Amino acid sequence: MLIFKNAILKPVMEELQEKGGNLLFVKDSGIYLMAEKGAYLDGHRLHIAYADDFDPRLPENEDWYENAGLEVGYDDFGESLGQDFWGTFITQVIHQGCDVFIEVSENQIQAGYIKP
Repeated sequence: MLIFKNAILKPVMEELQEKGGNLLFVKDSGIYLMAEKGAYLDGHRLHIAYADDFDPRLPENEDWYENAGLEVGYDDFGESLGQDFWGTFITQVIHQGCDVFIEVSENQIQAGYIKP
């Protein structure tokens, strides 16, 4: 199970609420969520929400790649998740401080929120 902490996910969800579009679930250099229509600063996304333990920029996550392979497979991907997916937990993230979890299986992606 992947956990996305509220402190880093909330800015992404606020971008979704403001600009619309899809939530992108990505595995390449780390595992993260970002708004399809998110803002850029100096050519880089301003808001990216890495899953706990899967941010390759942090030294404590040095084995993120092996763990990511076990969690979601070794191939890089980008899944576009529409409002029918992220709309089920946006209010809880923005207004209630909830974290989000995502579970990936061979056939589906499921998500929910965790109350603080």
